[in-house]
Amino acid sequence: MVDQKRQVICFAILALGAGLPIGGCTKFSPAFRANSDSSGATTLATGLATFADPPLSARQDVLYTYTPLPNPPSGVTFSVTGAPSWATLDTVKGILSGYPDAPGTFSGIQITATNTASGKTVGNPFTITVAGDPLVAQSWHLNNTGQSGFGRLSGTAGEDSKIQEAIRSGYTGKGVKIGISDTGMEITHEDLQANVMTSLCKNYNLPAPYYGDPGVASFSLEDHGTMVSGIVGAVGWNGIGTRGVAPNASIAAFNYLNVDDQATVALDQIDGPYDIFNESYYYSGPGPYIETDDYLAKLAAGTTNLRGGKGAIYVHCAGNDFQYFEGNGVYVSPNEENPSGPLIFRSSPSNTDADNASPYIISVGAVNAAGFKSSYSSMGSNLWISAAGGEFAYISDAAAGACPFTNAALPANSPYFMPAIVTTDRTGCNVGLALNPALDPSQPPGSLPANPFEFAVPQSSLNPTCNYTSTMNGTSSATPNTVGVIALMLEANPNLTWRDVKHILASTAQKIDPDRSPTKALPWDWCSAPSQMPFPWDRPGHLAPAWVTNAAGFNFNNWYGFGRLDANAAVTMAKTYGLNLGTMTMTHFDRPTNVKIPPSDPDLTKPPSYVIDTYGVTLNGKIDAVQLRVAIQVLPPSIPGNIGIELTSPSKTTSVVLNAYNSWSNENSLSTESPMLTNAFYGESPQGTWTIKVFNVDVSTPAVPAVMSDWQLDIWSH
Repeated sequence: MVDQKRQVICFAILALGAGLPIGGCTKFSPAFRANSDSSGATTLATGLATFADPPLSARQDVLYTYTPLPNPPSGVTFSVTGAPSWATLDTVKGILSGYPDAPGTFSGIQITATNTASGKTVGNPFTITVAGDPLVAQSWHLNNTGQSGFGRLSGTAGEDSKIQEAIRSGYTGKGVKIGISDTGMEITHEDLQANVMTSLCKNYNLPAPYYGDPGVASFSLEDHGTMVSGIVGAVGWNGIGTRGVAPNASIAAFNYLNVDDQATVALDQIDGPYDIFNESYYYSGPGPYIETDDYLAKLAAGTTNLRGGKGAIYVHCAGNDFQYFEGNGVYVSPNEENPSGPLIFRSSPSNTDADNASPYIISVGAVNAAGFKSSYSSMGSNLWISAAGGEFAYISDAAAGACPFTNAALPANSPYFMPAIVTTDRTGCNVGLALNPALDPSQPPGSLPANPFEFAVPQSSLNPTCNYTSTMNGTSSATPNTVGVIALMLEANPNLTWRDVKHILASTAQKIDPDRSPTKALPWDWCSAPSQMPFPWDRPGHLAPAWVTNAAGFNFNNWYGFGRLDANAAVTMAKTYGLNLGTMTMTHFDRPTNVKIPPSDPDLTKPPSYVIDTYGVTLNGKIDAVQLRVAIQVLPPSIPGNIGIELTSPSKTTSVVLNAYNSWSNENSLSTESPMLTNAFYGESPQGTWTIKVFNVDVSTPAVPAVMSDWQLDIWSH
């Protein structure tokens, strides 16, 4: 008979993708039964050994592997019964493997090794318990299966940033430190606490050096920082809530947005022992925001000195002002003096924010679960990448409300019904974004929750104490999605510089919405004048631009930057990355001029008015970024929002640096103090003739020309 002695063996079976040990010192028992003849002798003359004990635990999206016989003899085949749908068996080697796609318990699994000449060995039935996170199934930003994220409309399967694939390759952000500058964070949250670096959190209401519990927002029942933190760093595989993009990264929060005097601490919140800084905030207003020289110098120092000289990575949201609402209207006339003119909306360019106009920043736009720009996401030539930001996740017309002004029902494909982002929220049903609306003084009486996951009676079993929300959105969500992926990249290759990270993101981005053009119908429907879609008044074609491919081979679009984030491709490239980008320097060029830009004809069927000027540049190397500065005087009744600017490189690549029908209305001119960044020329040569084309879509009465007196180029190159 087969030897029935028990033996103790120390072993560690590795989940190959993650390098995580499963098991430990385990007793082996005879996990088989053998056929025998009448004399009691075994019929297995093939030398089959005792099956090794299987690993009984696994993790969702982490490779599970069980090898019953390390070196099976030839002629033996394997079969399995009761295997979970995510597992497959190698019938020659006997290896059972796969990526568990959901948490749960899988029982009655049994493997058989068969040799037709001598019989078979049957392993004892076993059970695999998979640890996971119950809300991952509704987290389209991690893996888009076409789920609804608790909203009315479903996403499109496969339209995501390939984060699940990156996690399956074994990277979780371990060892990477992330600073989240926001409203604060609920650092004791059940799904955040294990990843929080409490000693590196900052409370700017304390004296310097500010270390302490950042608390949560004092001006709202919700806490933006807690929601942002969950997207990037919610704890994984703990059986509760959701999972962050970098579930093993270390996170610290600063309450920068929850202090009265932000100017005093502005420099501190972009400094310190952090690898990546998450900045899910932006300037929104009717004119440009000009950053201080000290702040810009601090950014430069951070990319030079932090991370041991490799440079910190600053990631900033592009903004949520694609439809910039002037006054109380959704659509407005071009100016107050011409209320009978064509109804338009003004789109606030992301370049309005001086942080987003800096080459030291990675500016992030938002995309939705259908694979298009999120309806609100600000556009701009300064965008570097786009990532999941989602929409609004309403489930009913009653919850979402009616169209403003008309009270008509929302369109069937309204972005209000599309999935948002599932993440952590303040604990309890009386605070946070997921709460009883009756307890929120900011909501009108009778308001309903966006969907039953947020609040219901009885409360959803997936969110019994309202500790999570399904309605986080915005470029504020796209930013931590990007930060999490960068953490995976830095774990894969800690030697990457901040410019290496930018280069990899640009090189691996997905070109989505590939046939976007000014005349193509929009991928979502707003309430106001859908028959005007896309934008018939936009004669320069700036608001829904087509993709361009520059001379260095990079695709670029003002809606998406270089495209949608591809985590798996970025991590793969990071692992073997060895490119030396050299030293980046800035060269300034100035072109004084005196050019009048006449207004356009009010007839929208006629081309818009514009002027062209050129300037020759002598400079070798490859472009990292270009900042354009212009001095254009605009006289009332017109506004700078009627000015649009295109810049064309010596390689004939054209970038819309400032879209016409922008939101700038509180100034009488555009100033060279306000740089506008474009990344469209990345990798091209700066040598040769640069061309500026300035549009004036003003149709005011009386018509007054604008005057351009100067334009300047700051070319960052290596």
